[in-house]
Amino acid sequence: MKTTTLLIILCFATSSFAADLRGLKDLFARTFWTDMYVNNYCRDNIERFVARAQKDGINLDNSFMVQIVNDGFDTFGMVAGLAVREEGRLIEPKPLKPPFRSIGWANWNYHFILIADGEVFDFDFTNKSRVLKLPQYMTEQFIPANKVSDLKYKKDKIGPYKFTIYPTEEYMSYRERRISLEPIRTEIKFRDYLPAYFK
Repeated sequence: MKTTTLLIILCFATSSFAADLRGLKDLFARTFWTDMYVNNYCRDNIERFVARAQKDGINLDNSFMVQIVNDGFDTFGMVAGLAVREEGRLIEPKPLKPPFRSIGWANWNYHFILIADGEVFDFDFTNKSRVLKLPQYMTEQFIPANKVSDLKYKKDKIGPYKFTIYPTEEYMSYRERRISLEPIRTEIKFRDYLPAYFK
């Protein structure tokens, strides 16, 4: 890997270059309930979103494509989302437009998100286009409400979650050219990336 883990950590948290968060949030809100989203295709959803942002000239500096996998033993190594878009009960009476189901839970082999200036864009998170700082997102998406103050539970549950991080513009360029992402990939466990989260 060309980029060191330390450099990615520093860039991931702060940078003199910033993404156009206002533009990204506006695009996210406008596309959340469109065909930009396809259920069970989290990577494709984020790639389509980023491609649209690039087409619209939205600045993507200090943004990262991030794959999340569970390197621990909880939920048999699955990534366990708890605030997942339209995974709950049917809403009655049935609305004329989505959402048609309440928020529910899902287990994924992996999950894929965009992080820009430390804020998370996830088409599978709740039934609204909500953008949160990474620590709050991790809590709301992966930690049950009754365990939020249980530091041991949180560390055991999502501490082993591994982030595979790619700079956004380079990721899209490499994918378009169909070349290996290995040179731009950095991996880090969530417990190592944000140790203060577990204190």
